[in-house]
Amino acid sequence: MSEKEIIEIVYEFLFDDGRKHSFSLRIDAENLTLVGGRKGDGPVWTRLDYSKCPNCPLDAEKTEYCPLALNLVDIIEEFSDISSIEIAEIKVKTPERNFSRRLPVQKGLSSILGIYMTTSGCPILSKLKPMVRYHLPFASVEETVFRAVSTYLTGQYFVMKKGGVPDWNLVKLMVNYGEIEKVNEMMAHRLRSAAKKDSSVNAVVILDVFAKFVPLSIELSLKKLNYLFTDII
Repeated sequence: MSEKEIIEIVYEFLFDDGRKHSFSLRIDAENLTLVGGRKGDGPVWTRLDYSKCPNCPLDAEKTEYCPLALNLVDIIEEFSDISSIEIAEIKVKTPERNFSRRLPVQKGLSSILGIYMTTSGCPILSKLKPMVRYHLPFASVEETVFRAVSTYLTGQYFVMKKGGVPDWNLVKLMVNYGEIEKVNEMMAHRLRSAAKKDSSVNAVVILDVFAKFVPLSIELSLKKLNYLFTDII
């Protein structure tokens, strides 16, 4: 049996005083799940029944730990003493290209946490898996809306090819992001128990702002983007 194909994304945070934090995320290219995630026991705040998301379908009697929270333990501990506004040179290596920007820590953390949150086995956030394959660090709200809509419509094409009824009007996309908001809010609540400073919490808050903004801005953003497609419509 051939070895599974792995997508590796590496984040490096380089601080002015010489500190360096590096994280290598290995993702199964076939099912887009995190490879080598944390197993076994975790801190109290990682238990499924600790601030469980109201829309979580997992059973706490069968699943002791939130799979997402468990995978966040190491990175949260590493950044627990770092302020969200501290500046760092953040470098990202993906299979296709490299990125480098000098930004507040919370901006880089929101990008890397977005990967963990999507690939860790959360039944709600797993709907965003296709966007991980072509990960775009430090994305703006406008870029996020464009990618979210494009990815969703590509998925609906495959729904149609399989004989299903595609959602070309993006109705379910709005619903999905409403569910994602709930997870982000509860995850931020969990992290407040874990972090001594605010970098990790604020990183999730940024993700939540994006999740809230996508449904609100889709119609407006698409109107603004209409001019890009004048040659094909």
